[in-house]
Amino acid sequence: MAPSAQDPMAVWTHGGNANSDLFSALLDRSDLSDLKSIVGGFAFVSLSGAMHLRNVLQSDARLLACKKTLMIGISQGITEPQAVRILRDIPNTSAKLFTPQKKVTYESLFSPPVFHPKFLFVESKNLNDCWMIGSANLTGAAIGLQGKNIELASIANLTGNPAKQRRQQLEEWMSAFAGLLRPATDPLLAAYSEARLDAFKTNPALLAATEPSSDLSLASELFVEVGAASGIARHQVEFNRHLATFFGKPSKKRRDYVLTDGHTSWSGRPLTPKTTSFGVEIYRLGMPTTTKGGEPIAGRAIHFKRTKNPRKFEFDVTDLGSNAYESWFGQANQYGHVGSTSGGRRFGYIF
Repeated sequence: MAPSAQDPMAVWTHGGNANSDLFSALLDRSDLSDLKSIVGGFAFVSLSGAMHLRNVLQSDARLLACKKTLMIGISQGITEPQAVRILRDIPNTSAKLFTPQKKVTYESLFSPPVFHPKFLFVESKNLNDCWMIGSANLTGAAIGLQGKNIELASIANLTGNPAKQRRQQLEEWMSAFAGLLRPATDPLLAAYSEARLDAFKTNPALLAATEPSSDLSLASELFVEVGAASGIARHQVEFNRHLATFFGKPSKKRRDYVLTDGHTSWSGRPLTPKTTSFGVEIYRLGMPTTTKGGEPIAGRAIHFKRTKNPRKFEFDVTDLGSNAYESWFGQANQYGHVGSTSGGRRFGYIF
């Protein structure tokens, strides 16, 4: 039986050194033996945050079986469409977007009212409820043992009449803006994705603020703007450590790959680690040179796709702004993640 004491417990995260994972702390105080439902609300949701919550819920059949309602804000386009899709597809889960206007457009991303709660409520059939209210959004930087933010949450149990009163207050709060909560259907997520694209075109700096996923090993495709390229033949594309994980766990030694464009295959293409004079860890992938039948890559973009062989990747090259490039960016925005490197090169990946 979960604790029934009504004294709140403070839980914090501090730059990745947490005294407890926020969700684990909440569930430790919750009565899962007689679980009825889970309700949550967050201003922002990222891929890493959604994946973490999904993993937590999948760890216990009782959590998967109960009814779950998750309310999510779209202010400034920070919430990632694929993150919402991940939450929506968890069994017995209703994911809803808070839409301040009837139509989801670029303007609606910056329109009041802004949905800004951060809470989870675990409801028990026997009136032994548990609440977590705090500063953390559903992002990888805010939650879990690998979180980077400094966050604080209060976790409290309510029983009997206090539990009934708080449930009623929650219902009243939700009913006050029920007309602005819409189920996260595919058409709605498509409209939100388009509005988000408009936001990135209007203000490209927003891309630098998006939160990268914690695990690119699950991504099926990656595209990246090359920039000036490296090497005498300008045939090397640079990746930071995060993007390099698409090709496998980063190594301190050179690792060779097979690259194919569908017509020609090039073996022995090296992914080589390097530390810059500023102490930054980068990885350079040697693409096929023009003398070996490859295409020029400087100032263009490259799209990589996994094959069944972990050391073999399909690729194609296109110009920035081309139809192919816009398609890559749009697909990654809707079904994965888009961002920009510290040098301003845009990238994206699809799950």
